[in-house]
Amino acid sequence: MKKFIRALLLGIVLVVGYYGFHIVQGMILTMTYTPDLLEAYDSHDYVQHKVSFGVSPTSPMRTAMEISGLMVVGMVLTYTWDRLKRKKKGN
Repeated sequence: MKKFIRALLLGIVLVVGYYGFHIVQGMILTMTYTPDLLEAYDSHDYVQHKVSFGVSPTSPMRTAMEISGLMVVGMVLTYTWDRLKRKKKGN
């Protein structure tokens, strides 16, 4: 049971790290963005017909798959690490 909890914690750390990386990356891209005013209005047709606000729609299923996939990767890494340590002790 202790090994399962440790594997679960590593999975949670991977999930938090994954989403934290994307948040920080988005913040950096937002802070360093400089719009090109000369080319901003070259395509008037596109500006008039395409307006989007807010967050782009993301499927809840995709988010669930990302989180569960990262949890599984954390568990596999933990079990693999423990198995390699046990083999090393045996030799």
